[in-house]
Parts: sequence; C-alpha cells; structure tokens
Amino acid sequence: MHHKILWLGPSSQKDVQAEFDAIFGRSVVLAGEAYVVAPAETVQQIYRGMMAKKHHYPTGDISIHGKGMLRSILGPGHLARLDAYQDECQRRPGSGDNPESFICDVDHWPRTPGDTSGEFFPCQLTHGHLYAHRKRRLVVGMEHLCAQGWHVFPQEDDLFATPLLPKLRTLSENALKKLSGNGMHLPCLAAWWLYVMSRIARVHSPNFVGEHSLANAEAESEHEDESDKNDESEKEDVADLNSEQGQEGSKEEKDQL
Repeated sequence: MHHKILWLGPSSQKDVQAEFDAIFGRSVVLAGEAYVVAPAETVQQIYRGMMAKKHHYPTGDISIHGKGMLRSILGPGHLARLDAYQDECQRRPGSGDNPESFICDVDHWPRTPGDTSGEFFPCQLTHGHLYAHRKRRLVVGMEHLCAQGWHVFPQEDDLFATPLLPKLRTLSENALKKLSGNGMHLPCLAAWWLYVMSRIARVHSPNFVGEHSLANAEAESEHEDESDKNDESEKEDVADLNSEQGQEGSKEEKDQL
C-alpha cells in the first residue's frame, strides 16, 4: 500500500501567503523587556565571566544594574554608544524615572543602518550587546532564546520547559546568541506547521498510475468540458461545411441539365 500527500490549499504562493496572513497575521504588542527575566544569580555569573576577560575578579555579590558595572564589562565604544542611546530614550514618551520599554544594541550607533532600537525586542543577530533601559542591564544569551519562544526559565516542576535546557546551560554567551540569531521564532514556526497540516491529506492507494491531485481535479474537469465543447463545435462546423458543399454540388448538376 502506497501513501501520497495531497495539497488541498491555494494553488499559488501569493494565495497561500494571503490565506496564512488572514488566519495567523497579528501585530506585535508585547514590549521587548518582557523577555528580560533571567534570575539575578544568572546575570551575576555572566557578568563575572565578562569581568574576568578584562582581568577583574570581584569578591562577594556584585550589582547587575547601573553604569558603574557596565564600565567593568564593556569597552569605551560601547559606553559612548550607550550614552547616545540614553539621550535617545529620554526623548521618548514615558521617559523619566520609569521609562517605557527600550532596548538597543550598543554595538551600533543610534540612527545608523545597524540601529534596531525601540520598544520591541529587535531582530536578532548572531552577536551584539543588547541593553534594556528599564531593567538597567544587558540582555543575556538565554533571554535571546526566550524572545524566540524557548521556555528556558522554568519554575519548579514546570512541564513546558525545553528538554534542551541542560545542554543550553553549558553554552557560552556568544554561542547562545549565535544559536538564537540563526534560529526562528518558535510561535511563528508552529503557526506555519499548523497551517500546512490543516491543508494536506493522506491518500491510500495501491497504485499511483492515473492519480491526480485533488487540487487540480476541478481545473482538469473544466479543461475536459472545454475540450468536449470544442469537439462538438468542430463537428457542427464540419457538418455545416458538408451541407454547403452538397448544396453547391446539386446546383451545378441542375445547371448542367
């Protein structure tokens, strides 16, 4: 027994895109800093690793907020770009003591081709240093994955945590950002999977010979009907022509007589 998968959806790519957008198309409304949820202990551990690369080895707890800590883990260029972004943030509505969500990548200057700053989580690259202004700290690699839909910050006995979490915890910050930047947003991928699965059907057949796609059946039927009409029209034209030739022949015979 053979199996064949038949596509039952629209026939053109444009129509497929239009139908998918009509079902799943939505506007982004969740602020980017909603994904900046890593525990303080996790952020401290990452900051200590960054400080060690600059030969700083603090003892005891360290603050994960504020400009003082950033001077210990970022370069002068990052800090200069961060100052420029903070000026940009102050011009936005809701700024002040409790500014609205604002995330920027301090690897790029504001208002340049690489600038993706704003209220929402930016398009992810395979590198970068994202800074969340309201949380007053850098966005860590696990939070990049969180923004892609990975459940990497589970509570106790959480059934929905990704089974890859033990492996992800062994990766460096650079590796996590690269993995996330090369990945896809899981809810979008799930939406596409649901759409495709709802537009296909499995056909069981002992023989594929003579089988036609259901999507093309109607078009082929219309083509056959049109061919039949053309054949009938051609037969009528031939009959009319034969009749006319017969009438002309009878007239010639009468003239000869």
